[in-house]
Amino acid sequence: YFGARVVDFESFEWSRKMNRKPRVYVAGDSVEYLAARLVMELLISAGFEISHRWDREVEGAQGIKLSKKYSASIAFNCLSAIDKCDFFLMLNFDNQVKGSGKWCEFMYAYMGGGEEESRDIPVFILTEGEIDTKHVFLMTPEVWQVRSVEEFLFKARGLIDAGLIIRYGVEIPGSKG
Repeated sequence: YFGARVVDFESFEWSRKMNRKPRVYVAGDSVEYLAARLVMELLISAGFEISHRWDREVEGAQGIKLSKKYSASIAFNCLSAIDKCDFFLMLNFDNQVKGSGKWCEFMYAYMGGGEEESRDIPVFILTEGEIDTKHVFLMTPEVWQVRSVEEFLFKARGLIDAGLIIRYGVEIPGSKG
């Protein structure tokens, strides 16, 4: 999942294309927060900004019943972070339908977030093997399956190089931007 080879992250030069670091939201099961943290750290080393470090909010909360207020604040922080991201990456290591929060976040990103004017957020799912066809929304062309962080990086770079990421002050001539 994490890429078998060492990637020359410096060659990506994100900031030159976007005038800032690209933002990614990493969705995952709260019980797998350590694996999510590793993916986030790899993306940070590749020059990404993580739009929300939810891994820090759930650390130590495994098996503990959270208050409604704290749960709501986590949900609000996550959805707000998706509204600010350029890319959405859902971790689905075992290719199973579990981790209800990440699936809610997936649909939120898939539908374009909660902004008044919906937008296209590139949605990626990191998983091994073929995606089970019972996940019907994962079969649509708007969802990109990747099998490693490295593959995500190359596809994200392709979208940036093609000028398809136009968020937060990044203008493309001729776009509504």
